[in-house]
Amino acid sequence: MTGQFSSTCLAFPHQDPLFSQETSMLITPGGTQRLPFHSELAEDLVEWLDVHSLELVNDLDKGTFHRSNVTSTSVIDLTFFSHDLVQKPFDWWIDENLHSGSDHEIILDSIRACS
Repeated sequence: MTGQFSSTCLAFPHQDPLFSQETSMLITPGGTQRLPFHSELAEDLVEWLDVHSLELVNDLDKGTFHRSNVTSTSVIDLTFFSHDLVQKPFDWWIDENLHSGSDHEIILDSIRACS
């Protein structure tokens, strides 16, 4: 992914045994919103990200976790930049030529000092 954010988003669903109703936080480039699920962990994470002015920069169309026996991928490895860095041109990508021996992809990013 090159440039600013795409329009993709990330949800943190969670079944919490303390609540009869589920809710969740949806993290999107540029903000968050509540969904009809509840997760104290997701709310704590979103609050912490907000306090520290961190924004998700993953291209959520790119899976970061693959298993050889499963055809689907997951985005479980997340990259966050500070709000100041997100304002600069940046690149985020998965290098499919690098192999770590893990089922997690190698994520690379770069921030250009000058545009």
